[in-house]
Amino acid sequence: ITCLLFLSVAAVSVIGQEFRATINGRISDPTGASVPNATISVKNSATNESVSVTSNGDGNYNVPFIRPGVYIISVEDDGLKKYCYIYRSLSYNGMGSYKNSIADMNKAIALDPADLASYTDRGKAKAFAKDLNGARQDFLFILTKDTTGKQAQAAFYFLGKIAYQQNYFQQSVLYYDKYVALDSTDAEVYFNRGAAKDMLMDAAGSISDYTRAIHYKPNYMEAYANRGVAK
Repeated sequence: ITCLLFLSVAAVSVIGQEFRATINGRISDPTGASVPNATISVKNSATNESVSVTSNGDGNYNVPFIRPGVYIISVEDDGLKKYCYIYRSLSYNGMGSYKNSIADMNKAIALDPADLASYTDRGKAKAFAKDLNGARQDFLFILTKDTTGKQAQAAFYFLGKIAYQQNYFQQSVLYYDKYVALDSTDAEVYFNRGAAKDMLMDAAGSISDYTRAIHYKPNYMEAYANRGVAK
């Protein structure tokens, strides 16, 4: 993959001389971090003449002694490839093309197996595709690496939803309990846990959770409705 859309090239300049020019710049990833050892290809759009250089440790590159003209600059790097796969996967998700989304996230994970956010995104795509067991495996894997961070929160949230969809209501409550231990202000989680308690015939518990959901989201009409039924 040659990544163009997600490339940041800072301070690109062309210094014209009589017959030759220089192009220089800096390569960074979407987080702003420098990308060293990336391959930068510069091609003259009129003559198709091409030259390639490698970015240094600070992500900077310099292409001297080229003919003045219009050039196409492309960059290849495994780190940028990962982001290309991730963003394309998210686009596929938005289009409802979950099979392609999962395939791209598989490639992103192969390039960087330590990036837990990719497992979260793949798990979500699998859940959208109704592969609940596959999604569950991704979220459980996250919890083997992280039990307190943002990816852990996402894992507890989606595991709670999956357990509810599979009619494991007690397990759903337990996952939401773990989420609440990390973030006690999420109205939707209280609502979802209240719904699971409803299915367990725990009226007092569900009313309490719907009340908390309303506390953190005063216009939560669904919570008012469910609390009214529970009462």
